[in-house]
Amino acid sequence: RRQTESAQTCRDHRPKTQGEQHMNCRIKPVGFVRGLLVILAATAFTRLSISGEKKDQSAAFGKPVKTFQLKDVVSDKTVRMTDYKGRVLVLGWYSPGCITCPMYDARLKKFAAQHLKAKKVSLLIISSNSMDSPAKLRAYAKQKKFNFPVLRDGDASLAKYYGIDQTCTFVVIDSRGRMQFRGGFDDDRDADTVEHHYVEDSVKAVLAGTKLKIRQSDVLG
Repeated sequence: RRQTESAQTCRDHRPKTQGEQHMNCRIKPVGFVRGLLVILAATAFTRLSISGEKKDQSAAFGKPVKTFQLKDVVSDKTVRMTDYKGRVLVLGWYSPGCITCPMYDARLKKFAAQHLKAKKVSLLIISSNSMDSPAKLRAYAKQKKFNFPVLRDGDASLAKYYGIDQTCTFVVIDSRGRMQFRGGFDDDRDADTVEHHYVEDSVKAVLAGTKLKIRQSDVLG
């Protein structure tokens, strides 16, 4: 097996009777279609006016990322990135409706539990999909007994900032607030046949202060 296998779209793995589930693998912000029409209609105006405005910057490898605050759908409390200052932070984009995401439930809970006591690494799961209501996410998180916060990025602004357009994409941020990795949690949907643990290996390298072997990998969402 190659170190990073070719990216596969949700369509490659879609059971004929579960087409709707696979639609959730692609992140669709609220008002996606309406917003697209507005953008197309206003293209000429935007091109004329944007020259005098400062464009929003996107997250870049090795650079400090902007802070954020989102609601935890389970506790209903506001979670701030600054709450995890000094820790390695792992952000994971998730949707219960994506056929791949639930395959990682056990792995995510195990990862969170392994790092819970040391308090050097924290996992935050994020939904930026308009199909995932807070109530739906809350019910799913409680049913699965998740041991990490599940945050709602309602307007998908955080997903856009990190360049995320697919669920099961993970970002590793070091203790100084710099993005060090973006990609899949590992390289196989089947936990028994995983060869490369991208997120865990990235976290270990960041904690050890060593250079990451892989900064970006394919995503299996």
